[in-house]
Amino acid sequence: QEVETLLEAAPLTPGKSASLREPSSSTRKFAGMAIAATALIAGVALIAGVAGVTHATGKTAPAAALSEEIKSDWMNPSGKSTTVHEASAGWYFYKSATIARNGTVDIVTDFMSRHTGGKDCAAVNLGCDGYKITCIYGADSDVDDAVTARLWDRQLHYVHAPKLHASAVDGDDMGTDGWMDFMEESYDGMSKFNGFMHNKFVMFTADIEAKAIELQKDNHHMMKRLSVYHEGGYSASITVSLEGYIWEFVGFAPEACANPEAADCSYALWSEDECPAAHTVDVNMTALNGMILREWGRKSAGDEFGTGYRNSSMWISNSIASSNIFSDEMRLNFDLLKNRTQAQIRYSGGTESAGSSTCNVATIAYSNLNEEYSGMDDHVTLKYVSNWKHQTATGKPTGKTYNISDYENYIGRVHKKYLTRPHSGNPDDMWRNWDHFLDQHIGIKWYEDTPSDLCYNHNQDITSMLKDYHIACGKRAVSTDGDHFYTATPASTMSLEYNTECNYGAMGETNVCTCNAENSNELAFFKNETDQHGSLDDDEYGCHHDDEY
Repeated sequence: QEVETLLEAAPLTPGKSASLREPSSSTRKFAGMAIAATALIAGVALIAGVAGVTHATGKTAPAAALSEEIKSDWMNPSGKSTTVHEASAGWYFYKSATIARNGTVDIVTDFMSRHTGGKDCAAVNLGCDGYKITCIYGADSDVDDAVTARLWDRQLHYVHAPKLHASAVDGDDMGTDGWMDFMEESYDGMSKFNGFMHNKFVMFTADIEAKAIELQKDNHHMMKRLSVYHEGGYSASITVSLEGYIWEFVGFAPEACANPEAADCSYALWSEDECPAAHTVDVNMTALNGMILREWGRKSAGDEFGTGYRNSSMWISNSIASSNIFSDEMRLNFDLLKNRTQAQIRYSGGTESAGSSTCNVATIAYSNLNEEYSGMDDHVTLKYVSNWKHQTATGKPTGKTYNISDYENYIGRVHKKYLTRPHSGNPDDMWRNWDHFLDQHIGIKWYEDTPSDLCYNHNQDITSMLKDYHIACGKRAVSTDGDHFYTATPASTMSLEYNTECNYGAMGETNVCTCNAENSNELAFFKNETDQHGSLDDDEYGCHHDDEY
């Protein structure tokens, strides 16, 4: 009975009694022995994720049983003024990740290190041939202490993990790599816009023309466009593809484009069918430009392309192509973001009632103290884009044709196949599974040291939300970085990841390890699937065994 309890490792929910104190070493030792013995005898996986991809659209879910302190503050957005929210801790976008096609670690690492303007770029080993290729893109701080880590809290990743589950049907010709292949082919050397190009990272750079020259020297195909900038004039954008995913660099338009129709302007305005509303630059480019120029003045000689001490670009937005931002599934996603994380959502390109012959855009943003940690003007937004003129694309030379809903439905099938496999049949126990499409996500973080109950309450509110609405989840626990809830977000090709900087869970929590298809360091340990080189034994990533979680 004890072993069964440990194996189930149900997520703690409000109302259940549990100690948040660290278990004793003897308790951890017994837990590890019990789980290991049962795993070896029964051959069971210690992983699970919440049952069902379906959700209670249109139904009122039970309210989370949170403390009165939370109910009266963050869980009641209408009860506080905007000013109070801006001065309080809160959720914010801190990370985004997409998928690297198999065998592309060196290509992706080189591009991100040399061209994206990131700081501390690295290929971090996640076990065997799995890697997280990552850079940091937040604003700088003159303070050289622990606070600096928060000020740099803007991360972009590619995840290379060929062993992870990735196909809706075993042996089909799509999976994560198949879709990335299709999108790369459909861009046709960036010669013509299509709707899949709305899936992108957006970076601000201080010198857009220098970026164009830099990319051209490395023979990257580019699409060059102009947007009307809200402070006057135009912003310029350069769009390139890296392994099927779009990077868009934006900045002040060159002087030659003061008149977009001038003969010496090499940029064209976004056309109506390309959805100009989806490409508007919402940040204060003047302020961001000043931040970057100050850092350039302090960079050491020879640190080209942002590989040195400071980053030379800022991550300002992510965009996700959607088949319909007004669907029941997307309404649910937006309602949960507003009610559970205090997100502000603005619509452009036409409203649902007024409609738009071209496109509709939902822009999600945060305004709170944590959002300001990386700099007063360093804000990240998320845009969902329904481009009615570009729902379908064709890849060359294969001739394959798919639409945005095909992509959404395929990912939903993969989530249903791999994230709903129970150990006990109880939905509470299905939180440890994984599939590779969860690696395509945007991260929303809650970070606040005091009082600690705030973090625990938010952690359990996310747990209750996912259970109440039957949203599948691959939860991972990092001993130095809290609990990460990677959700099978309905009708979204990118997962919403909720990250609380505290661990609140039972024995059996697992960290990542790409040595096995389930991305579980605990399962890898018990099945002897760890890295044969024996080089992974750090506290944060890798295939080490951690009795505590």
